Amino acid sequence: MKILYIANGLRYGGLERQLTEIIKEMALRNNEIYLIDLHKAYPLTSSVKQYLSQEICYIDRRKSKIPFSLLKIYKLCKQINPDIIHVMDSFSAFYAMPVAKLLKIKFINGAIRHAGVSSGFEYKWERFLLKSADMIISNSKAGLDFYGLPGKVLYNFLNRNRFQTTKASLKRIVMNANFSDYKDQLTLFKAAQLLFEENKIELVSLIGDGKNRAFYESVAKTMGLEKKIKFLGYVDAVENELLNYGIGILCSTKKYKEGISNSILEYMGSGLIAIGPNIGGIPEIIEDGYNGFLYEPENHISLYNKINYVLDHQSKMGEIRNNAYKTLDNQFNPNINCYLLDNWYETLKNSNN
Repeated sequence: MKILYIANGLRYGGLERQLTEIIKEMALRNNEIYLIDLHKAYPLTSSVKQYLSQEICYIDRRKSKIPFSLLKIYKLCKQINPDIIHVMDSFSAFYAMPVAKLLKIKFINGAIRHAGVSSGFEYKWERFLLKSADMIISNSKAGLDFYGLPGKVLYNFLNRNRFQTTKASLKRIVMNANFSDYKDQLTLFKAAQLLFEENKIELVSLIGDGKNRAFYESVAKTMGLEKKIKFLGYVDAVENELLNYGIGILCSTKKYKEGISNSILEYMGSGLIAIGPNIGGIPEIIEDGYNGFLYEPENHISLYNKINYVLDHQSKMGEIRNNAYKTLDNQFNPNINCYLLDNWYETLKNSNN
């Protein structure tokens, strides 16, 4: 089978890591793999080159070049005649859809990566691109519900070989997230302030960067937490940094219904106790009290109570960690999920509709 992937750059990120795993696994299953990149070479680009049937085709994505870029993609598809075009973001879907329709190539849109960010015209445009596909793939059930469309669920992949197990104290807490309008570091600050006052925790570190970082740095100072909360910025090898902590937390706003969070998966892979908001796709990862803990979003008392429970029941956390590993091995396993995807490809290739 010939499979063409179109991507908007192979940066560091959950989507990009998943795509590199897919390319690798599909190539090992004796498929011919092709890649169009709408950006430039990034750190993950080199990891897929050996699995491709020909060199990566880079396309100029500037608006002024759209007609020429579409023509170039059209000519390439005429040349290689792929059975399937698969994209994982809406930007790539815009370029893939018209070519797939013109050449009658089966088109998979896997751009559902969240469960509540888009609104207005953006939401309608994304939904149009999704409905134009022969198959829709989301990384969460919550994402399909948000768009009100039928489709397949292919959960994010986590290669556990990337991770070691932390031996750090549960009193050391980390949150790995960008400082965007969709994240809620303030709830963590408020919960942490109570825990610091009770001398229950030693440190809170924040991995990530973004437009709201300066604001939160000033908030930490105003709350008297500037020496207790560390702002680490972007961290290259996050799996190494996570070994310094015992609890991993994700805080999201109610407005942004988080999809499948790679941060949560990475916490689990490193043996941290994962705590996330009971919203969007997070309950598809965390079963409260089994493999991690859920708190009510934007409720710092709820988060405080969950952290307190972990600290007060440390003897039970070994079982939580083991259950988290089971979840990763069963639900977020690259081999298992790529086997599913390969079957979907075969079914779609052989279908008439």
